Amino acid sequence: MELVDQEVRSAGRNAVKRHGIYVAVCCSDDENFARLEAVLNSAAEICEYYLSLARQESLWGISALLQGHYYDLVLVNTVDLPLSCTDALTLMGDEPPVFGFLPLGESLPSSLSPQLFSCLNLNDPPDHLATQLAACLRSSAGQRQKYIYRQTQTLLLALHRLPFSGQILDTLLDAALAELNRVGYVDAAAQSAICLLYPGSQTLKLVAGCNVDEEAKLLIEAGLNLAIVNDDSQGERMLFHPPKTIDELCCLIPVYDNERLLGVVMFHCDRHFDIAELTSCAADEIATAFCSLITRYREHERVDRVYQQNNQLIESISSAIVGVDIYDCVSHWNHAAQHYLGLEAEEVLGRSIMGLPLEWSWKHISLQVLTCLTEKVTTERFEAPFTHVDGQVGVFSIVITPLLDERGNFGGYLMLLDDITTKVEAEKEAQQAERLKSIGQLAAGIAHEINTPIQYVGDNLHFLRDAFTDVAQFAGHCSEWVLKQPPGPEITRLQSLIDELELDYLMDEVPRAVLQALDGVDHVSRIVRAMKDFSHPGSDEKVETDINRVIQTTVTITRNIWKHIAELQLDLDPALPLIRTYPGPLSEVMLNLIVNASDAIADVVEGEEGTKGELRIASSADGSWLEIRVSDSGGGIPAEVQPFIFDQFFTTKPVGKGTGQGLSISHKVIQEQHGGTLTFCSEPGSGSCFIIRLPLSEGDQDEYKEETADPVSG
Repeated sequence: MELVDQEVRSAGRNAVKRHGIYVAVCCSDDENFARLEAVLNSAAEICEYYLSLARQESLWGISALLQGHYYDLVLVNTVDLPLSCTDALTLMGDEPPVFGFLPLGESLPSSLSPQLFSCLNLNDPPDHLATQLAACLRSSAGQRQKYIYRQTQTLLLALHRLPFSGQILDTLLDAALAELNRVGYVDAAAQSAICLLYPGSQTLKLVAGCNVDEEAKLLIEAGLNLAIVNDDSQGERMLFHPPKTIDELCCLIPVYDNERLLGVVMFHCDRHFDIAELTSCAADEIATAFCSLITRYREHERVDRVYQQNNQLIESISSAIVGVDIYDCVSHWNHAAQHYLGLEAEEVLGRSIMGLPLEWSWKHISLQVLTCLTEKVTTERFEAPFTHVDGQVGVFSIVITPLLDERGNFGGYLMLLDDITTKVEAEKEAQQAERLKSIGQLAAGIAHEINTPIQYVGDNLHFLRDAFTDVAQFAGHCSEWVLKQPPGPEITRLQSLIDELELDYLMDEVPRAVLQALDGVDHVSRIVRAMKDFSHPGSDEKVETDINRVIQTTVTITRNIWKHIAELQLDLDPALPLIRTYPGPLSEVMLNLIVNASDAIADVVEGEEGTKGELRIASSADGSWLEIRVSDSGGGIPAEVQPFIFDQFFTTKPVGKGTGQGLSISHKVIQEQHGGTLTFCSEPGSGSCFIIRLPLSEGDQDEYKEETADPVSG
C-alpha cells in the first residue's frame, strides 16, 4: 500500500506542474487584458505554476464559463464594465464556484467576505502587481482544497440519502454514479464507472457506468483487472497502479472493507484538478462512502432475504402464527391464521388485535399476554376455545413468546396457535371408551356374580317343581284314601288336617308359583347373558356377527329406558347372514339410536298418563347390503338443525342430558370402521327413522370407505 501511495502522490505532484493554476478574466479592453496577462504570467513563474487563462468580455460570459469548469481565481476589470463590484458579485450568485474574486479598479465594500482579495490597480508597476497576484494565486490554490471538501461532503450526504428499498445493486450504483458526476471536480462529460469484485469472483465486473459503451466496458474491465494484484502477505486483492491505457486525468479509487477489496470507483477529473489533491482531500472519504453504500446495501439485502425467508417459514408452518407489536397492532398473520380465524392478512395487519372480530377466550388469552409482558418469558402451553370460520367450536393450544431486542426491551409478542380440536375430541372419545370399558368390566363381573346364584335358584326351583309333583300325587292318593275310610276319630282328625292345609288350593297354586319363579329366573338369565355379551371386550379384528342377536341384546339392556314410554316392535329377518363387524362398537351404535329414539318419544308422551309411543326396529337384506331401521313416533328433527345432526358436540337435548357425541361417534363407527352409511329421514311432528346400511362382504366395505357418503337423506 505504501508503494501505491507513493506512486499516486508522485503522479499528483507532476499533475500540479502540468496543469498549474486556472484563472478566468472578465475584461473588455484588449490593452488592459494584455497588460494583465503579462502580469499573471510573471506571477505564475513566481509560484512555479503553469498558468491557464480564460478571457470573457462580459460577466454573462464569465457566468456561463463557470457553469462548466472550476477556476481558482476570477478577475473582473470593473473599470471596463458598467457594473459595480457589488453588482458583479450579485450576478455571480450567493456562492460562486470560485475561491478568489478580484475586482480591478475600485475598492471592495466592507460587507464582502474577507476571503475575497483587495483591489489591484493596473497602473501600478508590473513587478509590484506580479508580487501581489502571486500571493493571490497561492491563496486561491489553497482554497481549492476547501472547495473539494465542500463538494465531497455534498456528495457524501447525497449518497447517504439514496433509498435502498425496491432497488437492485446495479440501479443503486447507477444513482450513486449520477451523484458523483454532479460534483464540481468531476468531468461529467467523460467516462466514469463503478466496478465490483463479487464474493467468490476473481475479476472486477463493471456494474454502473456513464458514457460507457460495450466496447469501452470491456476495455475498462480489462484495464482495471490488470491494475489488481494479490498481496501474498495479506492474501487480499489490492489496486497496484493505474493501467497505462487510462489517461492522466482518470482517478481510480479502490474501495476496501477491512482490507478486503470490494471494487473500484473510476472517474475523470475536471481539467482544472489534479489527482494528488483529490487523493489527499477526497479519495478516502469517497472510498469510505461507497464502501458504506455497498455494505449497507448488502446488509439490507441480507436482512431483507432473511426477512423473506422468515416470512416463507412462517407461512409454511401449519400452526397459526399471530405477531403483535408494542402498540397491540398485528405485525404477522400467516396462512394458517387466515384459515382458522377467517380473516385475510390484508384485513388485520397494522390493526389493533383487540379490535378484530375474533371469537376466542379473550379473558384467558389476555392474562397470558400480561404474564408474557411482565415476566418476559415464553408462557406454558394453555388451551382456549375459539369459533372456527365455519361456525364450529374448536380448541386452540397456545404458546405466547415475547419479542425482545438485544437489550432485553419488550418489542411485542408472537402467538403460536395449534388447532387441537380433533385431539381433544379423540381424548374425550378415548376417555368415554375407557369409562365404557370399565363399566363393561364391572357389568361383566356383576353378571358373573349374579349368574352363579341364579343357577342355584333355577336348579332348586326345577328340583322343587319335580319334587312337588311327586308329593302332590302322594297327597292326592292319601286324600282319596281318607275319604274311602269309615268314620272314626283318626279319620276325622286327618280330614280336618287336609281341610286346614287347603290341599286342593296348594295343589293348584304351588306349581303355578314355581312356574312363575322359573320364568323370572329365565328372564334374569337372559339379562345376565345380554350384559355379558354387551360388555364383552371388543375385538381388534372383525368377527362373524349375528346382527339380530346384537339388536336383541341391546334391546334387553335398554328395556328399562323404553318399557314405560313405548311399545317395542321387532321385525327381524331370521334369514340374515352373518357378516364381519366389530360387535362392541356396533352395539354402542344401536344403544345410541335406541336411547335417542326413547328420548324423542318421551318428549311427546310426557304428561299423558297411560299413553305410549311406538319404537320399531327392523332388519333386512337389500341386495349386497344389510339394513337396520330404528324408527320412533317422536316429534321429529327440526329442518334447520338436520344438517348438523352428525356434528361433534351438537345436541338438541337440554344441558346436562346430552353430550352431542353419540350420533357423531355412531356415524364414524358405521362409515369409517364398517364402510357403511348412517342416514336418517325425519319430518317434524311425525317421528324419525335412522337407517344403518352395512355391506355384506368386506370387499364392498373397503370399496365404500374410499367414497364420501352424504350423511343426510330426505
